[in-house]
Order: sequence, then structure tokens, then C-alpha cells
Amino acid sequence: MIQVIKKAQIQEKDYQTDRINLYKTREYQEKKDYFVASQSINITLRNLEQYEKLMSDLMNAGANSIQGVEFKSTKTETVASEIRAKAVLNAKKKAEDYAGALNQNIGKALIISDQSMVNNPRVYMMKTAMADESAGMDQTLAVGEIEISTNVNVVFELK
Repeated sequence: MIQVIKKAQIQEKDYQTDRINLYKTREYQEKKDYFVASQSINITLRNLEQYEKLMSDLMNAGANSIQGVEFKSTKTETVASEIRAKAVLNAKKKAEDYAGALNQNIGKALIISDQSMVNNPRVYMMKTAMADESAGMDQTLAVGEIEISTNVNVVFELK
């Protein structure tokens, strides 16, 4: 498996053996003992376009189980930070609207709290797979999205 990963030009920092199991089992009908070996490797794939070929190559090389596929973005923190900043500006605008209705102004922020969430991809059915012959049966990756949201509460003093 490591050769397949190296052939895919995945950097060494992006894959790691997670677990190795070796255990003895017995075939009671034939009265034979044999060993079962398994290895788990975590792979971080930075180019999603490599996914289909890598999965195919791993299966062709003898992988019989692929588990725990997760989709994440290297830009999650940057986007989350931008969303929090926009949410604070939105809270300030709303506070100014409320204060204006009272013929007052807002002062400094006294309390700021937020609840941020990252929702991993939602998998949608591929609507064009049947119509598009090029998609064929070789495609195993479903289109999805990562949702990042925040709820900001800001308490301003009134002047």
C-alpha cells in the first residue's frame, strides 16, 4: 500500500500507519492454523482530483477496506474568522439600529460571545451521473459542501 501512496506522489507527512494487527486463527474443519494481518493507514489527500485514481489503485493493490473518509478544508479557520468578523459587524449594525430608534448611540462592546460550528460535507445525489456517460460507474465521490456558521452575541453600552 505504501508503494501505491508513494506512486501517487503523496508527501510523506500526509500518510501514516495508524494500526497494525496480527493474530492467529484456526480453520477447524481443516485443523489448520493461520495468521491474519491488517494495517490501517491514514492518508491526507490535498488534491481531491486524485481521489478516484488513488482509491482504485489501493483496491487493485489489495486493500479490502476503506473506512472513515472525511472531507475537510485547509481554509476552514480562515473562512471561520471572516464569518465571525462579518457577524460582529452585523451585530454592531443591528445595535446601532436599535439605539437609533431610542435616540441613543452605542458605546463600546461589553460582552462578546459566539457559537461557531463546522458541518462536514452533506452528500447529495448525483443528478447527472445517469445522463452523463463520462461519469459512468467509475465515480465514487459524491458532491458535497462544508458549512461553517457562527452565532455572535454582543452587548454594547448605550450612550
